[in-house]
Amino acid sequence: MASVSGQQQFRYTQPPSKVLHLRNLPWECTEEELIELGKPFGKVVNTKCNVGSNRNQAFIEFTDLNQAIAMISYYASSSEPAQVRGKTVYL
Repeated sequence: MASVSGQQQFRYTQPPSKVLHLRNLPWECTEEELIELGKPFGKVVNTKCNVGSNRNQAFIEFTDLNQAIAMISYYASSSEPAQVRGKTVYL
């Protein structure tokens, strides 16, 4: 990637994980809503909601790495963003 100043910038990436971090959630988001968001991609085995200083972040864990990758891939290429209660959620 080239930046405006001509220096290359590289995005730091993490190895894939079956645990996904979600942010920009409504502060009153429930674990059931997180499970529903992940259900089309596989079995959600663990959730942790209302984390972060604004209580607008969460984690969801799938049984399999490929399920988490499928969710990330879907929303990265979809024109429809992930949403909870009409609010766009970032993965």
